[in-house]
Amino acid sequence: MFRVDSNKWIEILGTDYVRMAFKITRDELNTWPINERPKLVYNDYDILWKSVKSDAVYELIKYLNSEEKLVDAVGFQSHLWSDFLRNGVIGSATKELKHTSANTTLLAHQTVPENLKRFADLGLDVYITEMDVRIRDFESRSPFAGRTTEFPLSVSQNNDQYNVYKTVFSYCLAEPACNVFQLWGVTDASSWVSGQQPLIFKGHAVQDPLGDWVFERKPAYYGLQDAMFDFMATK
Repeated sequence: MFRVDSNKWIEILGTDYVRMAFKITRDELNTWPINERPKLVYNDYDILWKSVKSDAVYELIKYLNSEEKLVDAVGFQSHLWSDFLRNGVIGSATKELKHTSANTTLLAHQTVPENLKRFADLGLDVYITEMDVRIRDFESRSPFAGRTTEFPLSVSQNNDQYNVYKTVFSYCLAEPACNVFQLWGVTDASSWVSGQQPLIFKGHAVQDPLGDWVFERKPAYYGLQDAMFDFMATK
């Protein structure tokens, strides 16, 4: 989780530097008017599902809040791939799904609801942050290629992207403590990884029948919409 080799923060401040940072910030915010105090958020990547890394973050936040509440919320950076719903192994041993002897088939995304809930049970808000869904077939493309050349997506690519957006948003809607769902951009051409076309609008504007320049909605857009409709139908 934290690099221990050649880490200047540890060399200068010691291993407790994360708690020190939150403590200094909390003490400063406590001098502000109550209605002007922002929430302090621990925001990290590849912790959306149950894994060695998310376990470590869970224990870290329990430690940070053990004497006083230094952390108000956890942000789950959600830079995902279009095959997220099919793959349980992420790549790095610290980030992959942690299987147990009783369960060797559970996929990473299936652990997301339980993972969000355990952080919520610590009295924290949980935020889905920076979400985008890169097309796995475009993994080898330059990250910036889509700013000039946009590939048409196949039916299966669109369906994969739609399903990942819908599923993760549904998990957030189902968790009462999930108060933020943030996309990491709007159109593919303005994405940090435009070559993988990860967002909910096509990158390049087109003219509508009225002559206005607009961005075309991708099926991924309707994945979010359908998740909301499904959630509202249960209320």
